[in-house]
Amino acid sequence: MGLAKHFLIATVLGVGSFIAYVQYLVPTLPVDVEDNGYFGPGVHHPDDPTIHPFKVDVADDVLEDVKRRLINARVSHNHLEDSDNFWYGFNNNELEVFRKYWIDGYSWKKHEAIINSFRQFRTEIEGMMASFPCLFFFKIIFSSVTFLQVHFIHQKAAAGYKKVLPLLIVHGWPGNVFEFYKIIPMLTDP
Repeated sequence: MGLAKHFLIATVLGVGSFIAYVQYLVPTLPVDVEDNGYFGPGVHHPDDPTIHPFKVDVADDVLEDVKRRLINARVSHNHLEDSDNFWYGFNNNELEVFRKYWIDGYSWKKHEAIINSFRQFRTEIEGMMASFPCLFFFKIIFSSVTFLQVHFIHQKAAAGYKKVLPLLIVHGWPGNVFEFYKIIPMLTDP
């Protein structure tokens, strides 16, 4: 019992000391954010409030380049015998399944048509140009872009409803607006 008592006292003192250290001795560094709310590159300029209609249109040569890169990609590592659960890295057999799907099974143009079935727009807000971020992980598509890209969909409810409530849906990270393509029609015309 005596050892447990000493251990408990030492633990309480240690935790108390840590809390006191963090609260009173660790300096809190100020976050330097300018008051003007401008976050864009270059010199501050007034926002352009114009809202521009937007359609996703990825060029065929870009899609062919991505496909060529996938075809030419080498899976050069051997997975561990017990890596079926992905605890020790990505299983190269599964990686090959994914690679084949992206080469032969996935149709970007089909998904592009689904995305373009919604009314999309872009605008500038506090120095950030807003546009579509799809396939952001393929740097080749937006290699010339130097600013953060976001985009918004403005979908109105079908005519005839007496009460219409505005709804803002925001996706998390990692994710994109495509997560909502099935629910937007249900919300606009239930």
